[in-house]
Amino acid sequence: MDVSYRWNAIGYLERLVGDERQTVRAKACLPGREDSPLSIRDSKDEEIELVSAESTLDPESRSALARDLREQRFSIRVERIVEIHPENDLRIWHVMGLEGPRRFVTALEEWPLPRGDGYSLRDAWGDLYEIPAWDRLDERSQKLLWPLLG
Repeated sequence: MDVSYRWNAIGYLERLVGDERQTVRAKACLPGREDSPLSIRDSKDEEIELVSAESTLDPESRSALARDLREQRFSIRVERIVEIHPENDLRIWHVMGLEGPRRFVTALEEWPLPRGDGYSLRDAWGDLYEIPAWDRLDERSQKLLWPLLG
C-alpha cells in the first residue's frame, strides 16, 4: 500500500496509508546531511517507518517531510510554565525555556496538542512551542496547563 505525508488543517504532519491517518514527526538519522534517512515517529516517539533518501515518495510528501524538519529546528522548548492569562481574545503565556524566560501570545481557541513526548502549541506568529510530558512538568506548570488540555 502507498504511503504519503501531508500537513493537516491544524498544522501537523500526517502519515496517510489508504484511509488511515496518523500524526507523526520526522527525525533525521544523520542530522546536517541532505541525504540522511528519516525516522518517522509516532506520538509515543516510536519509529514506525524509515524513509531513505532514495525513496520514491511523491513531491508533496517530500515537501511535507522537509517542512517538518525545518519547523523542528525553530521550535522553542518550554521547561516551566510561569503564568497563563487571558486578555481580550488572546491568551498570554509566560514560560521558562532552555533559552531563558519567554512571553508569547496565542488565540483563545489555540490549544496545546499532544505530540510526541508532550504537547505542542503555535503562537500568534507561527512559532512552535514544545511543552514536556505531564510527568516532567512541575506542580505549578501542571496546574496552569490542566484546564487547557480538556
